Amino acid sequence: MRYFAILFGVITALVIMPVAQAQEVLYEDHFGEPGGDCETQIEWGSVIGGNTVQPFFFADQTPDGEFCAGELTTVDANGGIVISGGGEPTLEDYRVEAWVYTIVDAGTTAPNNGIVARARYDDVTENLYGYILCSDFDQNTDNNAPRIRLLLYNGVVFPSTIAQWSGDDIPGGAPTESGWHKFTLQVEGDQLWAWYDDELLAGCPYTDSSLSQGLFGVYAFDFMQMNATYVDDYIVTEPFQTGVTVEAASIQTPANSVLYQNYPNPFNPRTTIRYQIHQAMPVQLTVYNTQGHVVQALVDQMQSAGTYTVEWNAENLTSGTYIYQLKTPAQVEQREMILLK
Repeated sequence: MRYFAILFGVITALVIMPVAQAQEVLYEDHFGEPGGDCETQIEWGSVIGGNTVQPFFFADQTPDGEFCAGELTTVDANGGIVISGGGEPTLEDYRVEAWVYTIVDAGTTAPNNGIVARARYDDVTENLYGYILCSDFDQNTDNNAPRIRLLLYNGVVFPSTIAQWSGDDIPGGAPTESGWHKFTLQVEGDQLWAWYDDELLAGCPYTDSSLSQGLFGVYAFDFMQMNATYVDDYIVTEPFQTGVTVEAASIQTPANSVLYQNYPNPFNPRTTIRYQIHQAMPVQLTVYNTQGHVVQALVDQMQSAGTYTVEWNAENLTSGTYIYQLKTPAQVEQREMILLK
């Protein structure tokens, strides 16, 4: 093992490229300066519905302690879909987070309030495209239980559902009254990650290759009446891109044998590692520090073909970069993860 540790340290030094410890902020909008007038910092445009995000004086304090928010209203008394977007249409991989005022309605058609990634509207075909993470908190369970939805608009009239969460799958449970909640949506390649109140939603990441680029935005929808979505502290950053594969230590990887990036990442103190095995084989999943020393062996056993998840608790370790390695007779693959305390 000492020999391997030395070899591993050499490979790491030669192959792993430096990675940023923090995300670069690409765009941000706090809708006003402390004690100043409400105004927007992002140049918001209309993707669909005609309306754009406007500065709004909120009656109660917003999450940042001020009274300014962004407001996006549906167009008329018949409701409908409205998306206001910003940034460049060529944006590919990024992370959107914002505080969203989610409306809880006792009726059957609560407004949908949320955020958008990779959005665009085709003026020629009159089709809408985009990924949407939104609330749908109506309280009539005969219709649909209060839920959070991850939607895909892909050139069709109605969106398709990639995932939805209700009941115990909603961190903290479904709210019973309107209020501010934090929504985060990350798009990286064909991987979609969604958080609610800083809690990663079950099943993430989801895979969808329909859209590769587009605007970030705000989403408002009501089926029956005029309504609005309010947002605050809207921030767009680069995604957490901390994973690398050490090619020099890898044999050709079978197409369906995969080591995924851990989530969340960075993390404190728990994170989940997911991997896929293409056939029955002995499997080792091990965590190392950057000097090549074993921190913890997570898996060392024979496993059948399938997808596995392992939770790692780094409560007793110091902040820093750690490497987790998947080793089978067919391959050796590893990635980085960051513990931030």
